[in-house]
Formats: sequence, structure tokens, C-alpha cells
Amino acid sequence: MIETNKNLKDLNTFMVPAVARYFASATNNDSLYRILASNEWSESEKHFVLGGGSNILFINDYDGFVLKNEISGIDIVSEDNDSITVRVGAGVSWHDFVMWSVKHNYWGIENLAYIPGTVGAAPVQNIGAYGVEAASVISSVEYVLLPDAEKKVLFNNECNFDYRNSIFKKNPEKYIITYVYITLQKKGKAMLNYGRVAESLTEKGIKNPTPQDIATIIIDIRKSKLPKVGEVGMAGSFFKNPIISKKQLSEIQEKFPQVKYFDLENDMVKIPAGWILDELGYRGFTSGNVGNYKNHALIVTHNGNGTGVEVYKHVKNIIKKVHEVFSIDLEPEVNIVI
Repeated sequence: MIETNKNLKDLNTFMVPAVARYFASATNNDSLYRILASNEWSESEKHFVLGGGSNILFINDYDGFVLKNEISGIDIVSEDNDSITVRVGAGVSWHDFVMWSVKHNYWGIENLAYIPGTVGAAPVQNIGAYGVEAASVISSVEYVLLPDAEKKVLFNNECNFDYRNSIFKKNPEKYIITYVYITLQKKGKAMLNYGRVAESLTEKGIKNPTPQDIATIIIDIRKSKLPKVGEVGMAGSFFKNPIISKKQLSEIQEKFPQVKYFDLENDMVKIPAGWILDELGYRGFTSGNVGNYKNHALIVTHNGNGTGVEVYKHVKNIIKKVHEVFSIDLEPEVNIVI
């Protein structure tokens, strides 16, 4: 059923009001194609695919068609002694899929536990946490190519995966992801180089962790830093961790010798955006209906009583301040829908 003038406030985790001219949900390929064949779809100049609503900020009402992707299913397509490949519906909760994976003792995505959103959003954003990215497990992506609604597949090396980026994110108007093929390992090696994961395992006396052990610890860590979805308007970490040259790092170190960073290739380093915002006093900051979370400055917050315009103004103020102090241009991870 296609709805008109649909308020999306309850369908985005920032909890900002935004009215879509047309709205419909697709639960499988058949319902998707019915929507794409509708007069309302064809007469709309703008189209937006909505997943879990956890990585978007609506600035205004959306004068177009919002399609909510609710395609479900987790199906095994191939398996051998070492690995298993599953076809996962784009509308499946990413965290639920991670829990399915660790329950079966499969390796590969345990570090990505407790990330909100859907499986279909994982390749778009190339989600990542604690040293692991979705690109490391995605074998291919099934999608509908617009405007002709052709069913297509892209393999991993064709997706142009990069840090929080992909071909799907660069061209959102062209792709509707329907299924993601993910390959998991039956025997794996724990990735423990980031955050407090290794320390927490030692504290618990766990020497040979299972995927479930790692996922449980990461869930606990994330819960200690992040608000629950619905507790406050937010979209997780709002900004990418900036990547800069070592020359620029040395300039920053003159003023901030305590700067945190991670070495990368080609004389580049990554600086935690959360550290930058902490240095500028944004942790726990509030201004009217917006601010930054008390336990993690990288979480931009909204109390549910304001608008996307207010949130966006706050975001632009942060970007301006960071540039003034650090000469760094912060880039949003969040998809800003104008």
C-alpha cells in the first residue's frame, strides 16, 4: 500500500519530523517491483530508500517517494569445511544477523555487533568497528538498477569499497539493494587490536574466545558509550575519523602533543574524531534541542522536540570549530538528506 504525506519521525533514529510525499514498504522482490511500477513512483522526481533509519538525517520534508526496504530472510547458498555463504535480505536487522552468526559459531562479523541499521545498509556505508569492515565478508550484492528496474549483481571487487564508502553510497539514486551475500568462516582468528576488547577478555579470564565471547564484550563496550535507540535522537557516530598526513599531524602535535592517532600506509594517520570533539569540550554539550552525548562526544543528539534543521546547524558549527582549531575538515558518516 502506498501512503501519502507520511511522517517519518518514528522511522528515523534521529527522531526528527519529516513528511514524505509518498511512502511504501517492500517485503520481497514482488512487492518491490509493484512499487516501482506504480504511477506514484514514476511521477516522483526524487526517490529515497530507507532501511533502519539509523544513519540518516532528514533536514526538511521529502518531496518524493520514500521506499522502506523490509526484505527479509537468511538462507545458506553454499558451504564447505572452512566457510559458509549466506544470502541475507536487505531489510534484516544487522545486529540480529550478527547474533545469528555468533550463535552458529561463525567468524567474521563478531566485531560488528550492536551496530544499528539493516544488512542492506552495510555495503552502502561499508560499516566498520573494532578493526573489521563489512567489505571483508561481503562476497556480492544483489540489487535493482534504476531507472529501468533491472536485477543485477556486483561482486566485492566491483563495489569500490573504501573507508565508510562504496559505489552504492556514491550513487544512491541508482541502486536498491535487495540481498547481500556474506561469507563467514568456520575457523577464525580473533581481531583484538582495537579498543578494550583484549583487555576485557583478560579481565574475564577468557584465553580462547569464541565469536560469541567477542560479540558479548563489544556489545557491553558499546552500551557503555552509546545511548539506546529511542532513548535520545541520534545516528551513532556522526563523523568519520579523519585521515591526514604525518606532516599535518606534526603541526597538530605542536599544539596538542597528547593527540591520539593510528598509523596508516603512505605516511598517513587516522585521528579519532571522538578525541578531537573531546578536546573541544563537546562531550555532554547541549544547546536547545541538540547536543552531544554525555558518554561519547561523537554522538550528535536530538531530544525529539526539534527539527533536522537544528541538528544540521549544530553539525555545521562543529565542523567549523574543528577546522578553526585543527585545520581538519570533518566529514559526516551520516547520510544527510536535504
